[in-house]
Parts: sequence; C-alpha cells; structure tokens
Amino acid sequence: MAIIGDSGAEDQKREVELHKGLEHENVLKLLLVDDEMDNNFRYMSRNKLNKYRNLKTFWHCRYLVLELCAGTLTNYCENKYNGPTLPSDALALFQIALGLDYIHSRNLVHRDVKPDNILISATTPVQMKLSDFGFCKVVSPQGTFSQSGLKGTLNWMAPELLDIMSDPDNIPNDLPRGTIESDTFAAGCVFFYLLTLGSHPFGVPAVVTGNICNGNPLLLKESKGKHCNYSATGISSSNSSFKLFSSIARKRFYAYWLCPSRRHD
Repeated sequence: MAIIGDSGAEDQKREVELHKGLEHENVLKLLLVDDEMDNNFRYMSRNKLNKYRNLKTFWHCRYLVLELCAGTLTNYCENKYNGPTLPSDALALFQIALGLDYIHSRNLVHRDVKPDNILISATTPVQMKLSDFGFCKVVSPQGTFSQSGLKGTLNWMAPELLDIMSDPDNIPNDLPRGTIESDTFAAGCVFFYLLTLGSHPFGVPAVVTGNICNGNPLLLKESKGKHCNYSATGISSSNSSFKLFSSIARKRFYAYWLCPSRRHD
C-alpha cells in the first residue's frame, strides 16, 4: 500500500487517473484508491502541529492499494531477491515489452522505465510488471507529447533528452516535443541490464550519461557477436509486442543481444 499526501495534488490526481485505466498482466494493478483524514495527526497538540511547515500535507492522505509483488528487477540482478522463480530471460524480456507496448497502445508514455520500476509478481507463473506512473503522460496519435520539463532518471534517459540537459544554462523555454521512443531506449537498457545481471550497456554509473550522449555503449560493444536464440519461446514474430521487442535491438542497440549465460540458482 502506498500513502501520499496533498503536496502536488494535481500531479497525484493525474497519476492515479491514468493508472486506474490500465488493465494488463504486465502492468502493476492499482486495486483501490481511498481518500480520508489521517487520524495519526488529529490528537497532536497545537504546538507540535505547528512544527510542520505544511500541515495540509500530513492532514489528508490518499491511500493507494497496489498489487502485491515479490521484488524489483534491481533486487533480482543484485541477488537480493527471494521470491518465486523468474521465467526464462527471453520470456521476461518479452513480458516487459508486452507491458510497454500496452502502455503505448493506450496513447501514454511512461518516461521512467528503469529496473527499479520493473516489478516481479508474487504469484506464479511469474509476470514482470511495469510500475510507477508518476511521470506518465498522454501522447498524440503520432506518439509525441509536450514537455514542460524533462522527467525521468538520468542514467536511463534517451540521448535526445540528455542532450537538452547537457547545457543547463541554455535550456530552451519551449522544449521540443518528446516521443515514445524515449521509453524504447530505456527499455533496451533494461533488457541489457537483465541479461547481464546488473550491467548498464553504457558503463558504470559515473560515465553512463556521458556515454549515452556520445553514443558509446561500452559494454554492448564488448558483447558483439553474442546472440540469443529465442526460437524456443513460442513468441510469434507477427505479434505487435514482439515487433517492439525486436525494434529496440535493431534500431537502438545494434541488432544483437547477449546470451543469458548467467542465471541465479
């Protein structure tokens, strides 16, 4: 269960409304939204309450009841995961692609695809689930959206976004329209992260953003020539999500993949 206050209420309302409309096995389910007074603050003394700069933030809470999951992709790749066994690497990647394709099919862009936001279901058979729709936004039929500010997590941002941020003193007032391809780029990085059990294709955290801007995927270059065989997965190449799955590799990651040579026991 998540508990959020009134700070940024409009953004929270937008997030909740967008999330409530999503229904897919590879998207974290929002089960219930409840608004009520937080009783923990009703009986505090006035002096104690005055210590809070913004009493309203603590006085009203919104309770979000979310689908229970066993952990995150980060937990799994850092060997801190104790939940049910994940599916094969190929199927896990495909499930992430299915979830992202569904979000895009609803004319939405996620804007914060990263391992922390890929959850692992607590039930079996395990499903990978996209979560955290705080930066989610409606896109046009052409797959573009207006940007009042750049949102996301730096090391998982697409190069076209990082390029804008590279000169903070000269960021234009009217930002160029974003595209759903920024999600596609981040998903490709997440795929690599899963297949290598924790490595970013553009190197260690300190150099990731610079290498993304310079088009220098260090670790991906080292893996050149290693291909995955997905023929045994039963995934149809005519499936629209499989096309998304494939295009991430072809268009943004040199059309080759690491083999899932290492697995947790």
